[in-house]
Amino acid sequence: MPPLDTRANIAVLAEAYALTRRAGADTDVLVQVMPHTSADSWQLRHTLIGKVLKGDLSPMFKLGLAAKDMRLLEGLAAGLSAPFRLRP
Repeated sequence: MPPLDTRANIAVLAEAYALTRRAGADTDVLVQVMPHTSADSWQLRHTLIGKVLKGDLSPMFKLGLAAKDMRLLEGLAAGLSAPFRLRP
């Protein structure tokens, strides 16, 4: 399952792209510049630029598998008496 930071990274990248579009700025410049900043990541290059911006919205990881992995993590944390909160 993609780690939480991976999912957060994708969300931030998508927001940056959406804000750029809404502001009327050139999204091509954003796409060219971001890989040369601290925003560079596998998710940027392969998910946002490599898939989404090419119109490929097919899933990369099934939600059911993500939920299963989170349940496994929750069980592991409980067994270790470690804090792990999935729900608010």
